[in-house]
Order: sequence, then structure tokens, then C-alpha cells
Amino acid sequence: MGRIKCRYKVRSALVGFIPGEDPQERHSRRFAFNMAHLETIQEWRDLRGVTLNLSCNQHHWNFRRGDRRADWRPSSANLVIGRRVQHAIHVHDYRSVLKILGRVFPYA
Repeated sequence: MGRIKCRYKVRSALVGFIPGEDPQERHSRRFAFNMAHLETIQEWRDLRGVTLNLSCNQHHWNFRRGDRRADWRPSSANLVIGRRVQHAIHVHDYRSVLKILGRVFPYA
């Protein structure tokens, strides 16, 4: 399938861009930051009644509730809502992801 071309981008104040940083190191830094906040994400998940499955060595996060679905890859910052790959959102940190997903998964 190749790379996902993101249509929208959300800048991150938490894990921002560092000019000259090696892309692999940047992806690792962003992944580690988000993994460090996994407990916060799980609390959000429990409040919303959402299922969260981590796969591909925790690099693919799948959020589900009923027939609604969202997939996020923290290291590459791709958020796909409802399998609409052509409308992927480029989002780097968990807070921004949870803000967006709050509209997808309102309180049950």
C-alpha cells in the first residue's frame, strides 16, 4: 500500500519538530512519549467505553466502539477514522488524538 498521504496536519506542542533531527529518531521519540502516557489513554478509553487494541509491537493502535473505528500509528503520526485513508490526519501526540477522537466517540 505504501505511505499514507495525510490531508490534514495537527501541530504538536508536546512532541514538536526539531530541525535537523534524524527522522528515525524523531519517530522513536514521539512513539516513546505516547507510550509513556498509555495509562492516561486507557483512562480516557474506559470513560468513553472504547476498546483499544495495540498491535504491530504497539505501533498500531485501534480504537473501536460499536461500528465506529479509528486507527492511529503514533510513530508515523497517521490517524485514520473509519477506514477513510484518503482523509488521514497527521497528528503526533496523544492529547491531540484524544481531542479528535472525542468527537468520534462521544460519552456513552
